[in-house]
This record gives sequence, structure tokens and C-alpha cells, in this order.
Amino acid sequence: MVVNGHEYQEIWSIDLPIFSQFRSVASYASFDAVSLYTNVDNGCATKAVLDLFEEHQADVNVIGLTKDELEQLLMTTLACSVFRFNNKYYMQQRGLAMGLRLAPLLAIVYLDRIERKSLTTSVVFYKRHIDDVFVVGSSPEVLQEVLNNLNSHDPNIKFTIEEPDPNGFLPFLNTKVCIQDGLNEFGWYKKPSSKNIIIQSGSAHPIYMKANVVRSIRRTKDKIGGVANSSNDNEMERILEENGYSKDVSRTWYPFSPPDGIPMVLPFVNDRTAREVNRIVRRSSLPIRLVFEPSPDLKDLLTSSRRAVSVAVTTYSAGIQTLAGSQGSSDIVTTV
Repeated sequence: MVVNGHEYQEIWSIDLPIFSQFRSVASYASFDAVSLYTNVDNGCATKAVLDLFEEHQADVNVIGLTKDELEQLLMTTLACSVFRFNNKYYMQQRGLAMGLRLAPLLAIVYLDRIERKSLTTSVVFYKRHIDDVFVVGSSPEVLQEVLNNLNSHDPNIKFTIEEPDPNGFLPFLNTKVCIQDGLNEFGWYKKPSSKNIIIQSGSAHPIYMKANVVRSIRRTKDKIGGVANSSNDNEMERILEENGYSKDVSRTWYPFSPPDGIPMVLPFVNDRTAREVNRIVRRSSLPIRLVFEPSPDLKDLLTSSRRAVSVAVTTYSAGIQTLAGSQGSSDIVTTV
């Protein structure tokens, strides 16, 4: 399982003997699971989780719950797929609801079960991020065999295949890789449909959000090299300029967040006011963890489903802001 493009690049860059053996003749491609969440069989996904629980039961703390109780909790949670639209209530008939917190976990475990039955010994490298797979096999026939195996276990789970372009590059996550003459070449990848829209520098967002956006883009630029590195640099800098950012290093600040501080949620009015409140609280040394909540946007005002869990909760880890929220519903529905 791959977390992001950086980790994928680091894993693939490991110089293992088995990689060296096939680099000059390897065939590589990417698989994509079509509409994964809404096509997962809930019963099979639950069984896959319970089987995994039995396998690792000694290492899992389930606070006294039995396997049957865990199964009941999972099935009850998955049954809560009712939402309202235009004052009518709907229930999802198949698959995992997109806004369900358990959905990514169940989808990952379910695909892992399918993969264990599908991979052959001729697969040299296989890594997946949720529903995107990068695979290297000893021949094109091996890749086709794996694809057929993956598509044979569940009539609703179907994978498509993407092969390298004429230059040998294959997109995967935010990278593209080319295996040629026994070497790996990486570059930055951006979908053609991308509009290059990020948080505008002149928006009312806190400055630390904007600074994190700039740092994230430049960190990606530094980590992903390759022959096309100069063009990557120019493209990333152009995106920043289009959104109003200069080449100067952004100065930022972070909300006061002492260990074990009590969360104090305040509306974010503007950066100047937030800085002043932050300064006062920091000087007071009160055990308060400041959380500045942005004003609701148009989507928040117009969307009523799952409103109780759609409010973003702002947390901070190692100086990096993380927004954790739940939103959206599936489109496979029927009226209740």
C-alpha cells in the first residue's frame, strides 16, 4: 500500500536485485478500479475485515468485543446510508457511502483480499494507493493475466489498464515514471484537466494555510527530479504566480497549541485579528489550543446532508495543518 507519490518514488528507487533483473525487459502499466466505493460488496468487505481480525487478533485491542459484536457494529454502520435531497429521503442500494469514515478502510481491505488471489509469481513490483495500482511484470502477457484475474472475483469490481505513452512515461498519482535502458526516470505529473487553482494569495484564508500550500508545492518540486526537472520547476512556479504568490519565502505563524490544551474554536475573521488573538492567548499561557474556523462557504450553506460531521476540525501535527472532515454521498440511490 502506498500513501503518496513521494513514498511510491522512494520504494521504487530501492535498488533490489530482483528489480535490476527485469528493468531492461520489464513491462509496466497502471490499473484503476472503476467507481470503487460504490461497487464494493458490503458483506464481502465485512467478511474480509473479520478474517483479517482473526489473523491478527493477538495484536489488536478490541476492548473486549467479540468477533460477532464487531460484525454487528460494522453491518449496522454500513446500513446507515440514508440521506436527504430536495426534501426526499434516499437510501444507497449497493456499495460504500462516499462520506462514510469506514469506506476507505473497507475498500482497501477488500481489494487486498482480491489481490492476494490474483497476483502471480511473474509480478515483479505491485503497489496500490486506494484504487490506483502501479504494476511491473516480466512481460505484457503477465500484466494482462493479472488484470483478468483482478476482474474475475467480483462482477462489480472492474479494473481498467493504462499503458506508457510513446515516450515511455506512465502517470501514477502525482508522478510519472519511465523504465528505459535499465534505469528509472521520474517526473512531476499533472492531469490535463487541472485548472491550476489553489488557495489565492489574496483570499481571506489564514496566512499559515497559504504558506503550507506554497511549501507543499515546492517540496514536491524538490523531491521529484528527472530529466524534465527544469520544466517541472517552471510549471510549478507558474502555478504559484497565477495564484498571486511571489518567489519570496512566505512568513507564517501557527495558532497557539500547548500539549493537552483545551480546544477553543473561534471564527476566522481576518489574518490580522487572528494574529492578535493568538498573541494575547500565547502571552497568557492559558492551557488553550486555538482553532480558527473559516466561515461557511456556499457548499456548506446549500448542503444539509451529514451536516453534523461536515464541519472541518483543524488539527496540527509537526507544524503542518490537517483538515479532517466528512462530506458527500453516493449517487447510487433509491427513494425510501
